[in-house]
Amino acid sequence: MIGTPRVLIASAFGRGNWLSVKLTQMGFNVQLIDVTEKLGATSKEDREGPFGYFDLRQWGNEEQAALNALGPVREVAGGFTLWLKSGPWELRGATSIHRAQVLKQYDSAWPLVHQFGDVNGDRKLWIDKLKDLDFEERWSASLASDLMSNQSHWPNEAFLKSIPVSLFEPYFSRVPERRNYKTGLKWCEDRGVVVVEGAEIPDVAIENRKVLGLEVRSDKSGFVKCHHLIWMLSSMETAHFSPRCFLKLYKGQMMEPEWCWIRYKIDFESSPDIASMPEEFLFIENINLPWAHDNYAIFRQSLYEHSYHVWLKLPYSQRFHRDYLQERIHPLIENIQKRNPRLKAIKTTLPAEASSHLKELGAPLFPIYRSSDLAQSLGVKLKNLKFSHPEYWPSFSWGSIFTSQNQISAELRRWWGEMSDEQKQKELEL
Repeated sequence: MIGTPRVLIASAFGRGNWLSVKLTQMGFNVQLIDVTEKLGATSKEDREGPFGYFDLRQWGNEEQAALNALGPVREVAGGFTLWLKSGPWELRGATSIHRAQVLKQYDSAWPLVHQFGDVNGDRKLWIDKLKDLDFEERWSASLASDLMSNQSHWPNEAFLKSIPVSLFEPYFSRVPERRNYKTGLKWCEDRGVVVVEGAEIPDVAIENRKVLGLEVRSDKSGFVKCHHLIWMLSSMETAHFSPRCFLKLYKGQMMEPEWCWIRYKIDFESSPDIASMPEEFLFIENINLPWAHDNYAIFRQSLYEHSYHVWLKLPYSQRFHRDYLQERIHPLIENIQKRNPRLKAIKTTLPAEASSHLKELGAPLFPIYRSSDLAQSLGVKLKNLKFSHPEYWPSFSWGSIFTSQNQISAELRRWWGEMSDEQKQKELEL
């Protein structure tokens, strides 16, 4: 009787949970090697990041279940919200269509985002339909492309480069303090995945342009053979925790981000105005200026009353520059109070980066790369090695991530399905 091929997934932060379960259900022997704790002393709020997710109609039950297992999620009333100078726009609220019409987005951008959101398909058609419109008529389509993008671009060109998210679909979020990667691993284990927790991966064995296996250190240590390896750690993350894997898998080359999302925390004075604020929103001061710094801030409600985690897109080169980080938050607070003087910030907590360093915190979890760097992706090309992490994902949208991981599972299904029984037996004897 023919056995099953072993797939090793080196993962962190829940990146490989859904794929590991999918491959297990397809009949593969999957081992998920989790190295979350080896990638830096980051908080659960920083691991959660700036984004929730837009629910997609094409998803089955497992996609939602995988995300819910990382900490309970709930649908955000009114959908995702933009707080513009002209007022809030709840993208699924009672006044959503009226606001879209007033903002000149309803006739062109609205239907196009509905049609193309989170689709990896006909990018040319998306671009062709938008390129002749004025920015004033299609900025929300550019926003759909920019919001969760992993590459940097000007607002006017975002639609040319990045896959748009489904801005107008139901939006789900979790309270950042409730992020829990361990419950995600338990979810995988309950579905038949062999989970190796708190692992180190000192080395990878490669021979004849093929991965033979990994050296793993955990409660049970040793060399683990595999037929395929899926590596879910960026070049910078790999360099941080495993010099030998970095040398072998990335040839010692590291992709450095141009920007990264960095988290502040703002506590507001108790008032009816703060109590009626959306639980999650994007604050944009001027739609025509670059979408970064204090002009472009994602607010996510904290577990604690009248408190928000606030994410700014800042230059990676300034990541550990305390004075710079301190300066960046003041204009945002001033602009909030100009819009509503009754919203009074009583305490601001600086990012962890303001009092730490790269060796302690590790690589940024939500990096934004130069387009030219992403076009020349790092990582060796081997017969049985696949990459799935921020340098390879289409964006930080779970819709796009799951689509790209679905392609990996389809390739593995084809690889195994096209072999004769004799070839399969020979493969399993390796």
